[in-house]
Amino acid sequence: MQGFVPALVAREIFLRGQRVWGRKMLAFLAVCVVLAISATYELIEWAAALMLGQGAEEFLGT
Repeated sequence: MQGFVPALVAREIFLRGQRVWGRKMLAFLAVCVVLAISATYELIEWAAALMLGQGAEEFLGT
């Protein structure tokens, strides 16, 4: 769900705002948004693990 829902939201925003023309560019930008969200989450996870002095396993609870 982390990639599917943001892709749908980004696609709708790009389509309804008439910011992107062309199916290929729309798909490319939707994938870029999903990758940016996932990368941001990973950076937050990494920073939290460093600040808490624990490994990522403790942060995630696994």
